[in-house]
Amino acid sequence: MSTDRDFTNLVRTWIQADEHESADRVLGVVFDRLDTTPQRRPLWRARRNDLMNGTFKLVAVATVGVLIAAIAIGIYRNQPVVGPVATASPSAPPSSPLPSAETGPTTAAVRAPFVIFVLRGRSAQPDNDALWAMRADGTDAREVRPALGFANVTWSQDGKRLLLATADASGVSHVYLADVGDGIGPFVDTGFGTGADTACNAKGNEPFPCQDGDFTFSPDGRRVAFTQSCTYSVPGCGFITILDLQTGERTELGATLVQGQHKSGPGSLAWSPDGTRIAYIRETRQGQDNIPDSNLWLIDADGKNLHKVALTVPRVTAPAWSPDGGTLALMSDLLVDQATDPLLVQDVYTVKPDGTGLRQLTTDGRSIWPEWTASGQIRFRVGTVGTFEDTMQYTLMDADGSNVSALVDLAGLIEAIRPEGMTPPIPGDLGPAFLWQPASSWYESR
Repeated sequence: MSTDRDFTNLVRTWIQADEHESADRVLGVVFDRLDTTPQRRPLWRARRNDLMNGTFKLVAVATVGVLIAAIAIGIYRNQPVVGPVATASPSAPPSSPLPSAETGPTTAAVRAPFVIFVLRGRSAQPDNDALWAMRADGTDAREVRPALGFANVTWSQDGKRLLLATADASGVSHVYLADVGDGIGPFVDTGFGTGADTACNAKGNEPFPCQDGDFTFSPDGRRVAFTQSCTYSVPGCGFITILDLQTGERTELGATLVQGQHKSGPGSLAWSPDGTRIAYIRETRQGQDNIPDSNLWLIDADGKNLHKVALTVPRVTAPAWSPDGGTLALMSDLLVDQATDPLLVQDVYTVKPDGTGLRQLTTDGRSIWPEWTASGQIRFRVGTVGTFEDTMQYTLMDADGSNVSALVDLAGLIEAIRPEGMTPPIPGDLGPAFLWQPASSWYESR
């Protein structure tokens, strides 16, 4: 037979499918499943014992039944709450059911990954923003953190932690971390900040807090890289900083510092899976009459070997590393300069880190925000950045652009769960505000 802990976990799995079931029904399910419960190697040696007669067997079965009943009732009455409690919403769909008695715990389907997003109240102010989460199939919707304010959120590369960086009215920053399993959080203050209140003082014309953004975790989860920009001083400035999440030590990558009028600092950071490099985008000719271009840049994580990756596409953004680190996906962001009706052309491309093998995967002009799945496919959204249309239809394709298939309509799922009076801040243009949990095998199981 299994150990007491195994019995407890088994009973807990059956009970959590519906916490309002009666204890009698729970016990019925447990007894029905007893014969098919997977067995571990027994603690005693396997040998036949003549004393194991019918009467003894009946006593043993009865004893096991009492044990299971005690565990079942105890769990039923004292189930712990995992993660934050979701805000009640009449329109919220029920949580995804756990494995049923028919399938058993060993054949449970892979649960959909979490998607993190922002909802805003009626007053269009950051303090009315709230961080929400739901699974990609529309289940398990919950408010993760209210009164978000000016904040940045990002996943660790293994999908097991979330980082939240906020800044108060005086520019003082705070960094929080939350563990993610079946639930999310709570967010715990690390005691560290990004240095937003002082990091830009010596780099601009006036002392003013930096604006932080574009956070990306190192693959080991110990550090996070992000951009800092002096958005309120002229000439402006921008640079990349790395924060050690264990010690709070900040390291500015001086080679990435950009200063001067019509120049833009780094953005759209992505840390390589092997931990050695950081990819980012830098825009030039910002603020001038002609259309600015943007370029892909790479720098070693120790701040060395900064170089531009030459591409024939004049304007790109949103780089994302493939799981093996051998390819980058990105999107074009081309503004066709038409006097009366400017046209934004956006498509998904892939390229090797050395700039070779550039390949255009989509041609509809409306494919945006590419991201890799754990198996090496590319998930992207069909829509147009900068418009207010509802464009949250996610699509999946192979790394060579083949086998394109619709994945999920997040717009419809969010409409079903959002509380009255709350909406995405900019419908159709959420970009990195929609953060899919990495390292999920849900896609392969569909």
